[in-house]
Amino acid sequence: MKIFFWIIVCAVILAIVFIGFWLQKSNMETTKVCYGEHCFIAETAKTQAQRVRGLMFRKSLAKDRAMFFVFDSPGVHNFWMKNCLIPLDIIFLDENYKVVAIKPNNQPCQEGEECLSINPNVLAKYVLEINAGLASQIGLVVGSQFIVKP
Repeated sequence: MKIFFWIIVCAVILAIVFIGFWLQKSNMETTKVCYGEHCFIAETAKTQAQRVRGLMFRKSLAKDRAMFFVFDSPGVHNFWMKNCLIPLDIIFLDENYKVVAIKPNNQPCQEGEECLSINPNVLAKYVLEINAGLASQIGLVVGSQFIVKP
């Protein structure tokens, strides 16, 4: 009888966790973010909770997918790769979607090592995360202009 009770409790907990992850993912809007002919369908992180979660725990990211962080105002927005499983290029954009900094090839933090902050040292209102290596592959440089379509 006790085993049956614990099986039910575990099943309910797993269902709650699954539903929580599903709701969080399904509530995320997407935005089309383009540089020339190179477009990304980006999950848009507008809330603090969405920005904190970002791409954590993702095992892969399609080449045409991204995470687009929207901040309330321009600022120096630091990032880190804690709980990230895939290497990323991090692109910082001003309020006009112009690239103000690129931090390429950021590797996931290794367990047991300090996870360093990625500081752009510039003001940015938006941040785009894409697969590592793509920024140079598509010719992104500081000053490049993105077009953002809701």
